[in-house]
Amino acid sequence: MTTHLTDEELTLACCGEEIPPTAQRHLNSCLTCRRQVEALTRPASARRRSMEAEGPDWQAQKTAVIQTLMAQNGALRRRSNRWIRPSLAAAAVLAIAVLAGQLQGPSGLGSLPTPQPELPVEQIFARTESLLADDSIPGLEVFDDVESADFEALLGDDDMS
Repeated sequence: MTTHLTDEELTLACCGEEIPPTAQRHLNSCLTCRRQVEALTRPASARRRSMEAEGPDWQAQKTAVIQTLMAQNGALRRRSNRWIRPSLAAAAVLAIAVLAGQLQGPSGLGSLPTPQPELPVEQIFARTESLLADDSIPGLEVFDDVESADFEALLGDDDMS
């Protein structure tokens, strides 16, 4: 082979991709093409090494995150402990109140007696009718003399519909 590798074949070789077998044989035998490939890959390799050196220390970050979480977990435990005693006390008071209500039985605070009217309903109706029949109530005596036909005439036809 008298010609050197094409730009496309050089690019493939720099990227580590497969190149045609004839181009691979030429690359293995030609010092000029090998130097070109090395010259093209040198800056990319140097940048890759510098990026790896500049990269974050993942192990140190992992350790820091775990320590932070453990510290926060301890703080959460301390915060939640201060509500346990008041909660238990409130639950105990509630249980005692319920138990006391149950022990008092049906006559206790839970069951109040049904209020009974002082007068039976029939007596209330009778008193109301006697009050309405009395002529001494002002305003009702006007309607006693008016017949039902006259009453409708006083109200008008539009109100009776």
